[in-house]
Amino acid sequence: MPSVSLTFRRSRTRSPITTTMGTSTGTSDDAPSPITSLLSLASATASPSSPSPPSPSTPSSATTLVHAGIPAPAAHPSWAAQPWPYIFRTGDRAWALSGNGRWRRVTVLDDGEQEEIDGRPLITYTATWTHDGLTFRGAFAPAAGTLKPDTARVRGLIEDERGGRYACDGEGVGAEGGEGKGCWGEYA
Repeated sequence: MPSVSLTFRRSRTRSPITTTMGTSTGTSDDAPSPITSLLSLASATASPSSPSPPSPSTPSSATTLVHAGIPAPAAHPSWAAQPWPYIFRTGDRAWALSGNGRWRRVTVLDDGEQEEIDGRPLITYTATWTHDGLTFRGAFAPAAGTLKPDTARVRGLIEDERGGRYACDGEGVGAEGGEGKGCWGEYA
């Protein structure tokens, strides 16, 4: 079995976190599977043996546990509302699917908390946005498909879903004047 190398990116630092898993030289029954290796790594980081804080290049236990559930390292969501285990931090800019089915550019207000939604535990984040002079707050869960990072790929997925138009202003990327004045002016 060849060794597998996984690379993840943190939303705040944008620095890659690389984990490499090898195989044992024993029989195939002795060799740990990649899933077992990831779960071992997750449990080791979830209960550290030393009280020292992790270095910036070490993934947090939440990052490790969430990334262990990603089906393939190179896979990405293929539609805007596809559930995906993104990690957010306070102050991050993101896109949230509001109750009326429109994507809004939001600011994340917390580092997330675990809640039970429809009988399954999900990490939810509180986010805020402004519309027509009013400020709104909502709770969103990336694993439920309602919160996405503000990246070019996600903006493209949202644009594709809306027929080439952003939900917040009706002007898609490439429209005259830049990247859509409502998304980058009113919500910036």
